[in-house]
Amino acid sequence: YPYFESVSVERDLPSRMVVTVKEAQPIAAVNSTQGGWFVLDKDCRVLERTDQEGAKDAAEVLGLRTPGAEPGQTLPAEDPDVLEALKTLANGLDKVGLGGKATLYNLQDLDSIWFLYEERFAVCVGDTKNLDHKLAILQALVTGDQFSPSDKGWRSVTVRSQIPVYQPERWKKPHADRPPSSILKTRLMTPGKKAIRTPRTAILRRKNNPEGQTEK
Repeated sequence: YPYFESVSVERDLPSRMVVTVKEAQPIAAVNSTQGGWFVLDKDCRVLERTDQEGAKDAAEVLGLRTPGAEPGQTLPAEDPDVLEALKTLANGLDKVGLGGKATLYNLQDLDSIWFLYEERFAVCVGDTKNLDHKLAILQALVTGDQFSPSDKGWRSVTVRSQIPVYQPERWKKPHADRPPSSILKTRLMTPGKKAIRTPRTAILRRKNNPEGQTEK
């Protein structure tokens, strides 16, 4: 049963057994080099082999070449670093409560990894260094007052280092072979700051700044 992530059995005295099943969530889909699509969970374990139509509800992965595997097995990859990056990113999103929110992963350049968030905007994380912190910033943005569910059309959110930068021009689906345009590099985040919007970008400023000055 590949869709069973874990199963636990407990004895409930005097005469009952309690079986708890945690179901694996399909978070990614890969088109194999041998044909066919493979649906994966966050640990890159194969949940099922299907066709493109059957894989449409999982996020497509670009940059991962694989011959495929049997359901229940960990997917092999021609480049293990790409597989590890996918696993790290998927588990990182799950850890901050954003599991399943990615609708496309682009791992063609491991120094410039990006994914689409709910088909709303592209998120560029750079490499996987400090990924937990980067994704925690993203989680704070999408669950805070910076975004609302109706916000669409943002070109990109960059957490390549640790300060998010927004590009408010209308988002267009980027080409598969390159990251979104107008990705800006950012600097380290310091405590006591919050994200704000400006007409062109959103940058960070200190709370209760009497001068009203912003960092550039």
